[in-house]
Amino acid sequence: MLSDYLKKHNASEGLSNILLLLASLFPKVAETLRTGSEGYVGGQNVFGEKQLKLDVYTNDIFANALKANKYVSVIASEELSGEEKGLDVENGYAVAFDPLDGSSLVDVNLAVGSIFGFYRGNSFIGQKGKDQVAAMVVIYGPRLTMMLSVGQGVSEFCYDPQKKDFFLSRDNLRLDETKKMFAPGNLKACDSEKWY
Repeated sequence: MLSDYLKKHNASEGLSNILLLLASLFPKVAETLRTGSEGYVGGQNVFGEKQLKLDVYTNDIFANALKANKYVSVIASEELSGEEKGLDVENGYAVAFDPLDGSSLVDVNLAVGSIFGFYRGNSFIGQKGKDQVAAMVVIYGPRLTMMLSVGQGVSEFCYDPQKKDFFLSRDNLRLDETKKMFAPGNLKACDSEKWY
C-alpha cells in the first residue's frame, strides 16, 4: 500500500501527508471525469487556453485541499493566475501542479492525467527541476494509476477500489537504454515544419 511504500522510502512526515491526501482525492476526480460535464466555463488559464469546467473543478479540488494542509506553504497551478500561499509553514512544501493535463481529450474518451511536482520551501523562485523532492503523475484511464518518485526511482501504483488504496504494481521503472523516446505526433512536424 502507498503508506507502506512511503515509510520504506523514508519520505518525511510532511511529504507523506501531502501525497496521501492527494491520493485520497484521485478516485473522486476519476469519478467526476466519468460523469462530469466537459463544457467551457468562458475563461482562460495563464497560457491562454480555454478552461473547461473539469479543469476548474479539478483545480479547485486540489487547490483547496493543498491550501488547507498544514505541510503546504505555497501552490502553483496553470489554472491559477499566480502562486497562492497556503499556510505560513516553516520547512513546508511548495506544490506545483497541472490539475487536468489533456482535458480537451475527455470528450473523445481518451486518458487524461494530473501532474505534480514537490519542492521544499515556501517559494518556487530559484527552484530547479533537480530540486524536486518528489514527482507524481496520475492517469485517469481504464485503470486509475499513479507514477511516483520520492527521489529513489520511479514506481507505478494502481488503485484498488475495494481497499480504497493504491498498491505497488511495478517498482524501479526505467527507460530501455537502447531506445529513444519520441512522441509520434511530432513526426509530421519534423517533415513539414523546417523550424521544428
